[in-house]
Amino acid sequence: MITALVLTLREAVEAVLIIGILISLVNKTRPKYGASMVYGGAIVAVLVSVAVAQIFGEAYKTFGTSVEGISGLLAVALLTYMVFWMGEQAKDLQHQLREKAGSALSSGQSWSLGILAFLSVLREGIETVLFLVSTADTTPLAQVITGAALGILMALLLAALLFRGLLRVNLHKFFTWTAYLLIAFGSGILGKATADLQAAGWLPGTISAWDTSRIVSESSPIGALLSGVLGYSSSPTLLQVFVYLGYLITALYLFRASGQQETSTISEYGHPFRAIGADYNHPVYRLLRSRWIPKLPMLLLTFVFVALLVIALWKIPVGPFSGQGDLQWGWFRAKAENNLFIFLVWVIWLPLISISAVILGRFWCGNLCPLRLLTEGASKIGEWLRGRPSSSTPYLRAGWILPSTFVLITILVRVFDFQSEARYGAYLFLGIVFAALIIGLFFRKGTWCRYVCPIGGWLARIARLSVLGVRPRTSACETCVERTCLQGRALTVPSDVSQEVAATAMGGIPLAPVVRAERCPVFLAPNRLESSQHCLQCWNCVKNCPKERSGMRVGLRFPGAELFKPYAPDLGEAVYISALLGMYMAVTMQGIVWPQNPFLLTLALFMGLSAVVYAGLSYLVSALARISWREVVTTIGYSFLPMEWATAIITMGDDSLEFFNIVVPASAILLGIGFIWSLVLGTSILLHRAPSKKRAIMGLLPVFVALFLLLLFWSIRFLSGQVIDLT
Repeated sequence: MITALVLTLREAVEAVLIIGILISLVNKTRPKYGASMVYGGAIVAVLVSVAVAQIFGEAYKTFGTSVEGISGLLAVALLTYMVFWMGEQAKDLQHQLREKAGSALSSGQSWSLGILAFLSVLREGIETVLFLVSTADTTPLAQVITGAALGILMALLLAALLFRGLLRVNLHKFFTWTAYLLIAFGSGILGKATADLQAAGWLPGTISAWDTSRIVSESSPIGALLSGVLGYSSSPTLLQVFVYLGYLITALYLFRASGQQETSTISEYGHPFRAIGADYNHPVYRLLRSRWIPKLPMLLLTFVFVALLVIALWKIPVGPFSGQGDLQWGWFRAKAENNLFIFLVWVIWLPLISISAVILGRFWCGNLCPLRLLTEGASKIGEWLRGRPSSSTPYLRAGWILPSTFVLITILVRVFDFQSEARYGAYLFLGIVFAALIIGLFFRKGTWCRYVCPIGGWLARIARLSVLGVRPRTSACETCVERTCLQGRALTVPSDVSQEVAATAMGGIPLAPVVRAERCPVFLAPNRLESSQHCLQCWNCVKNCPKERSGMRVGLRFPGAELFKPYAPDLGEAVYISALLGMYMAVTMQGIVWPQNPFLLTLALFMGLSAVVYAGLSYLVSALARISWREVVTTIGYSFLPMEWATAIITMGDDSLEFFNIVVPASAILLGIGFIWSLVLGTSILLHRAPSKKRAIMGLLPVFVALFLLLLFWSIRFLSGQVIDLT
């Protein structure tokens, strides 16, 4: 009843306000004819709305849950339009209606007032009918009728008091707070519509997310209230939960973000970012500026890596890992050789760095990876042999090698038996080590990590989503003249020059007579850093920045903050994300689709088709949002990055998920996070670039459809289940 009351009250208030504004204007000009036209148009609109309700009632008797699902979708579509339309038009509603009515009266066409009233009230009436039909599925009909009647009476009373001047209500706040309630109601309606369409066979079935019937049953008073107001279900399907949360979070974000000024969420660091500590006296900076970080962790991991290679090559038994038969430990089972190398590399390490990258970025690359230590040592040897420093070739700097190596490694792992035979896996990693040493000998330091490494190619994109980051403090870096973060070492004061003289020469900043660290290992410009894509989180820039200035800060940000616009977009990377979505589909469908074709051909077809579909999607978004196609194709691909990250872990981390027997729950959690996160990013990107909020929402529609189809594909693959129609 509460849902019906609020819905009807909101719609009736809008309708009554429109009629009241028109009548007040008519009474000042032509009360004899204009008023009757307005009232007539409103009455006809009410009658048509009642007829529509009757039609839906008859259709429900014939088609059942299909009509429920379709009416729910229509109701949510109109609800969304109404919420955002009223949010924009509430302030100017009276002015716009007066203009239209004044134009009709001045031309002598009073009948057009009736049409204006008819269309205005009909829109509210159709919306109300759809909402009530949707809520009647979870609420007794008597309660729906009672709530609707009370809503209409309250709206009439409120309007009478407002027009007589007996009550003052801030209509802007009224529509704002009811908008939040309607978004919550819409989430429940859309979730129930999804379950109805699943039960009717229009959408594929998925397993239940949970069963809380023993705690709060839908037949109980509390359960019935929650079901009617928020669409509560004691045993919702996973797809129902995904759609419910996706709409709720995206609509709330869109409603709040569209009403705020951009500068309210942007810090001096370039995007939302909360730095740790006020200066370098904070314990975190004292740790990061230590000379043992990151050298000690990398040395320890190098020792572990060498030990694992020895264990793999000679199949040395370690603890419960005998080196023979299938991998097994207690109740765990997996089809892979029972070797410590297999367990730590494929079951633990690979999914761990993929998941941790959304928190820590490329922390692995800068603090733990043995290859960084090896390649930097090889680069120093190469420069010593040549007698001069080297540089990276333009071919490597073009950026196409980095994603290509990741795809190549994926192909090798899927075509050959690297994940099931420890010895073969060791050969693969030895090949990577050899390639890294060759790159290090012939090219400058950092070339492998930034332009070639397949692991870096995978983590570089995920790092854009990371919570942890390093950013320059603009107010400190703009006045910096020594640029120690670029030069790679703090300036050393000679013994015969006093600190006071040195401070005067450098703008009054005393210099510590110590050498901190080498410059950025991948040759970034830390004082202009706005993306975490290539930042290795090695802390060299933090060490090199003088303590007195404390310009380079480590901090936390909202996940994916640099993609809200996005910052530093790249056309190749955006298209590459779409191609990877196709690659993961090909991997998971290996042997199922076109089993007679070679896997490489299937892979090329899926990746190529994904890129083509992305180009078409960008064209559609461009046309709807009124943004140039080039701008859309360069930016909108980043909205799919969370979904790509989720599906990559499901696909490439299959050994780990199967080993721990968590394929279904892990897939559900990852797909839910990826779907919702991608929706929010897509919404933010279009809000920043579309000329209006209306255009942003229109451009978001094909993005939502594409994400929903991806969600369906992976749900069918891993989360299929039977949906029972309990109505």
